[in-house]
Amino acid sequence: MKDSQTRLDQLIAELLLRLERGEQVSLEDFLARHPAEALELHRFVQDLSLLNGRPAGLTDCDATLIDPAGVAALSVSECDAGGGVLQAVPATGQVFDRYELLGSPLGTGGMGVVYRARLLGTGVQVALKQLRRTEATEQRMFLAEIDAAAGLRHPNIVPVYHAGETDGLLWYTMALISGGSLTERRELFGGPVGLVVELMLKVVQAVHFAHQRRVLHRDLKPSNILLDEDGEPHVADFGLAVRLSEAGGVATDHPTAGSLPWLAPEIVELSRLPPFERRQRSEAVLTTAVDVWSLGVVLYELLTGERPFGGTTYRELAGAILSGELRRPRLIRPDIPRDLEAICLQCLQREPGQRYESAAALARDLERWQRDEPVRARRTGPTERLLRWCRRAPAMAAVSTAMLVLLVVMSAGYVGLVLRLRPTVLQSMQEQTRYLSGHLAGLVKEKLSTYSQRLRERAELLRTIPPEGTVSAEDGVRIQQWLDGMVTGPEAFQNAFLLNSQGRIQWSSKGFEPPSDGQYSERDYFDYWKNRADNSGEVYVGRVYESSVDHFGKLPFSIRIPRGGEDFWVFSASILTDADLDLETGSLSAGGNTVCLVAEPDLSSDPEGRFAASDATHVIFVHPKLKSGERSVLVNLPVNPEGEQDADAAPFLPMTDYRDPLQSGEWVVGSARVPGTGISILVQRNQDTDLLWIEGS
Repeated sequence: MKDSQTRLDQLIAELLLRLERGEQVSLEDFLARHPAEALELHRFVQDLSLLNGRPAGLTDCDATLIDPAGVAALSVSECDAGGGVLQAVPATGQVFDRYELLGSPLGTGGMGVVYRARLLGTGVQVALKQLRRTEATEQRMFLAEIDAAAGLRHPNIVPVYHAGETDGLLWYTMALISGGSLTERRELFGGPVGLVVELMLKVVQAVHFAHQRRVLHRDLKPSNILLDEDGEPHVADFGLAVRLSEAGGVATDHPTAGSLPWLAPEIVELSRLPPFERRQRSEAVLTTAVDVWSLGVVLYELLTGERPFGGTTYRELAGAILSGELRRPRLIRPDIPRDLEAICLQCLQREPGQRYESAAALARDLERWQRDEPVRARRTGPTERLLRWCRRAPAMAAVSTAMLVLLVVMSAGYVGLVLRLRPTVLQSMQEQTRYLSGHLAGLVKEKLSTYSQRLRERAELLRTIPPEGTVSAEDGVRIQQWLDGMVTGPEAFQNAFLLNSQGRIQWSSKGFEPPSDGQYSERDYFDYWKNRADNSGEVYVGRVYESSVDHFGKLPFSIRIPRGGEDFWVFSASILTDADLDLETGSLSAGGNTVCLVAEPDLSSDPEGRFAASDATHVIFVHPKLKSGERSVLVNLPVNPEGEQDADAAPFLPMTDYRDPLQSGEWVVGSARVPGTGISILVQRNQDTDLLWIEGS
């Protein structure tokens, strides 16, 4: 009884603190996440409302605060005499655990049945899913579904609230999304392309969020995309979801599960193999590319109003998918923009390696289309790129036109001069790459600043925790919520944690598994802060490191928070180095340029000894040839001695014969340091391509 009262007091304190900070708190969501204490929390809010009026910031009160209702008699399912399968029955007024089931089932699937349910004594309504089957395999899959979905807190993923077992039935509750599924909203299929892209972008970002947490959905289709009353999409039904391995694949006993019209061709091929071969090959086949394919099918349907592959039987449909032959969207609907068609078709490439390397890459191309910028999926000619740029920056276009006229006049006789003065041409190319690298360094700094600002804002909240004594349970709840908030939403980090003044992890974001000893005292960013006083909100962008937990390459951001006397916290959050910071490295690499980011590695986090075994000075962590999930590349670069004293000097010595470890040829290289960081920009121009073109002209 004492423990339950303590828990109730903690939840009340958490609710009041969030309201005091000015947060908007959904009462329905808060109660649904804590069903064991929901009735007492409900009464507390009722009493508070009677005394002081409805608390500002507390939403859903009218729908949630009701008089406690009576409870009816029990069960909602009956065991079929055939054994193993539980039959769903109408459940109006029946009680299951802490919930009253309302009406007939909202839906049934291969394993589960979903009811609308009300948390007893409140007006909170949720969707309650029960497992219909009793076999051990199905129970394991149902528990895996709960595990996969419960760890995903994203505004466009249906949240799981609570799970349990009652009368031998496994169940869980989730948010009740009242707008129906995308399948039921036929007016959206073939609708305005701008609305289609806006909706799909949110779905794609939600899927990428799941992939970052190693969850592969495997059953993306319109009926598993739910829409709320505002038309916001929510990815649902993780019943077939599996956990990806560190290598990015997964071995499973059910590798071919899914819904055929949205099933990737490699899965269809797998289904034709004997069962023992399916499992052997599943890890190589089950990657994020299968979800990217499904997203492409849904995008095709929304753009055209038709499915890309037809067939009246399983054999016909499977054959159509394997053939890869489909009608281009513009043949069905000519007003679809060419770039949008290209995005859709890249998702539906027959070979997984030719699709977008990640859902994040697909999202970035959709965002580029929204901004009327060239997309990766379609190479645009110089005329089209120029026209788009002129639309986006008309004033700059006018100035550039005048400069272009001047350059044309000055370039008379240039080709002949080049043939005689090759070294001068290489020097000129080097100056161009140096100039471009300096320009891009400012863009990267701006992008990193958005992450730094988010860290700085959350640090201000952490500074409100009283420094005296131990942290209270209520403050601990607040800290955990603040850290969890760092790994969701726009500019999401991959992890976030607090170190004490000895370098030991005190709190970490949900889903992050710290090393067994919890020690990060040797890390570059802790070493940076341990002998520094508070520097008025300075954020340190540290060295790239390889995680000892998941072996992913990461870029850390950190800030020092004083705790009184010599005590302090280091608040750190990292992004994955395969996230290209939204730099259009692919577009910038056109015409012989390659743009990449390099940094010094943090040798204190080298779990496999990769850095120690090499004489490399730096790692390349963003490069057009590096795909999502691939490791950074070790490289030796000639450091410019002047760069150590002069922040404006190039970090590396000029190079005109650089050998890129990821592509052939000799490259002219210019470099610039991203201000305030240990990151540098390399802009490479292929000298062979340029000189051969000039000599052959």
